[in-house]
Amino acid sequence: MAMDVAKRAGSKARWRAVWMTLAAAVLTLVLVAISVVAYWRYATWVPPAVLPEEPAPSPNGYLLAEAALRQLRPPHLEPLQRPTRRNQRDARRQLLSHGRPTLEAVRRALLHGWWRPRELPRDGFPIPFELLACAHGYAVESEMAGEAGDPDRALDCALDAMQLGAKLSHGADGDVRRIATMCHDSGYRGAPSAVAAASPTATSAALERVRGIRSEWAPLSALVENQRQHSLRAMSARFRYLQALPAGQQWDAYRLEAWEAPDPTSEALRLALSPRSRALESVSRHFRDLALEADKPPHQRNSVPVPDEPWTRAWFTGARRPGWDEQRATVELTLLEAALAVRAHRLERGGYPRRLTGIDRKWLPSVPLDLWEQPIAYRLRNGRPVIYSLGPNRRDDGGVPLDNPQSRHPSGDLVFTY
Repeated sequence: MAMDVAKRAGSKARWRAVWMTLAAAVLTLVLVAISVVAYWRYATWVPPAVLPEEPAPSPNGYLLAEAALRQLRPPHLEPLQRPTRRNQRDARRQLLSHGRPTLEAVRRALLHGWWRPRELPRDGFPIPFELLACAHGYAVESEMAGEAGDPDRALDCALDAMQLGAKLSHGADGDVRRIATMCHDSGYRGAPSAVAAASPTATSAALERVRGIRSEWAPLSALVENQRQHSLRAMSARFRYLQALPAGQQWDAYRLEAWEAPDPTSEALRLALSPRSRALESVSRHFRDLALEADKPPHQRNSVPVPDEPWTRAWFTGARRPGWDEQRATVELTLLEAALAVRAHRLERGGYPRRLTGIDRKWLPSVPLDLWEQPIAYRLRNGRPVIYSLGPNRRDDGGVPLDNPQSRHPSGDLVFTY
């Protein structure tokens, strides 16, 4: 009897132990599930205020450029060729067939009298390309004024195009900054011939205007800051889009995000589990580091490594880093200032100066420095002035033009000659 009682007691104890083990296992699974769900909610949570520490918004380059257009005037162009119905129709078709109209398409439209820049339909064209077309209209007008023997007007129109570029550089991301540089280029190309024949009054006025245009160009750190704001907003929108996808489609989306990685599957898993708030902080911090380097002269900038965070690594894969070429317009405006000072000296004294330091300070208070903190170089070649910056290699190549600005180690100088 006593043995039966003992056996029943032992059996109850064993069952109690089994049930307690099962209960503990179930509780553990529930806690693990809660932890996974909580971590997933934390990882996929997108902060409602992406830019909480945002400073006052930078000026909008589009609005500044359009205000400059109203303040200057729209380009006034007569057809460069006798318009016919056929060539006007062909020019119209070529211009409207481009989502982003090329300069050649704009030139054809101007040549055949189909279009004047301010008449461009706003519906199908991004604003920056309207402004680029207007800048090109100024350049064509400058060319026509030069051919008509009016160098003062030619110089003024060229500066109009450059001023549009300077205005557009504010509040611009990388693509729009390049369009601003193209606006500058369209005017700068016609400047040498206009400077060589400008009158004393026009030269003096152009000097002051060039200094103002150069000071209007937004610094490179402002471009990086604009890219930071744009990237954070775009990343937040992307995260919310991924969060709204059905569970079955989310994994495909993560694999698509990681398609350039050596192991897309493992990288997609890391992207899925990486907290979104940490990714936004990492991207923001990386852009701030880039902005600190952008404030330095090009030869003093250090490379900023991309943080080892999955979303940051994916976001910057193949991204173009801003370089000195984004600041090329300010160097060329510095060269143009020195060229105008040389022209003013010649008009006043009857000959070219031997050195830039020999120019009266009312025209050139001091020898300007380029991006690399080197003084602008000057020499006479065959009796004509050659004004140049030593360029990225910081070596005097004798006024030989830069061979390939996009190469890693370009050789040559940034040259202005007339």
